[in-house]
Amino acid sequence: MTTAAIHQIAQARSVLESAKYRYRYVGFFSLIILLVVLELTIGSVRIPLSAIIQFLTTGHSGQDNWDLILSIARMPRLVNALTAGAALGMCGILLQTLFRNPLADPYILGTVHGARLGVAILLALTGAAGPIPVTQVALWSLIATPAAAAIGSGVATMALILAARRLQQGALLIFGLMLGISSLGLVDRTLQFAGDSQAAVFRFWDHGSFNGATWQQLSIMLPTIAVGCILALTQVKALNALVLGENYAASMGIAVLRARILAFSAAALLAGTVTAYCGPVAFLGLVVAQLSRAFFGTGDHKRLLPGALLVGAVLALGADFIAHLPWEGEPPHLDMLLGLLGAPVVMWFLLRRNNRYSLTV
Repeated sequence: MTTAAIHQIAQARSVLESAKYRYRYVGFFSLIILLVVLELTIGSVRIPLSAIIQFLTTGHSGQDNWDLILSIARMPRLVNALTAGAALGMCGILLQTLFRNPLADPYILGTVHGARLGVAILLALTGAAGPIPVTQVALWSLIATPAAAAIGSGVATMALILAARRLQQGALLIFGLMLGISSLGLVDRTLQFAGDSQAAVFRFWDHGSFNGATWQQLSIMLPTIAVGCILALTQVKALNALVLGENYAASMGIAVLRARILAFSAAALLAGTVTAYCGPVAFLGLVVAQLSRAFFGTGDHKRLLPGALLVGAVLALGADFIAHLPWEGEPPHLDMLLGLLGAPVVMWFLLRRNNRYSLTV
């Protein structure tokens, strides 16, 4: 076989490979569109699709109560779920690659619990000042609570970055687990010094949910997550090299420490921002990372990171849609739904693929 023929075969394979991923991206994007339609139309109040289209094009659905439901409740919740799911999906891929461990996740590694500790400390410090006035509750939900969560998550991530200078991936994962356990213990102890109103604020925030988002919050959340995603995408080459080990990455000319710090920073920005405004969302990054590798069947982060954005958005929107169906009793919790939706699929793929994607990143 001539060199030209080999080159043509390689080009044909490349075209087929690109088409395969393109169809999968389109499939997940179509699922997102379907879930967006369901989220906006179905709920305790049914809104016709024609009214949804009219609202999106003109700003008015035809009825004032529908306008209020869409603009204040469903649209912000929809954008919040889509963005948070995408961000945590990408964060899961980053952390599993950095730790070279399929169990790595912002919830498991302690960054989420660091955010919880930051909020608990803030509320305990303000407990001596008395109850939070009703007029300041909105300010707390917009600035104070998210800022404390972001600081707590940042401190936990910085501890991981500093530990990464001295520990290998396996030991670093255990370090993160212990960091999270310590933070959880400190949260319970710290809340004993908070007043009743402060404790109520913590319980409301700690109940992880995409509900209750405001356009003011989203105006801060969306640009921050965009920065984290862009930072992660700039590290594609380094992440692909780190999959094969730090020595290999260094031999390829990658500044390993710099790449790890930048990737950790991107993961912290994504997880910290979502936790700040949505509360602790458990295991979404873990589930999405595994599903993304199973569906796309690749370790190339050039394709895997965008895939994780789509899979995370689909899973978050699906869970949020089910949570806000008109249930007779108390609606199911978000974390429970994410576990019921994602975990069985991951287990099925692991068994079907004979563990092909469980330990390879």
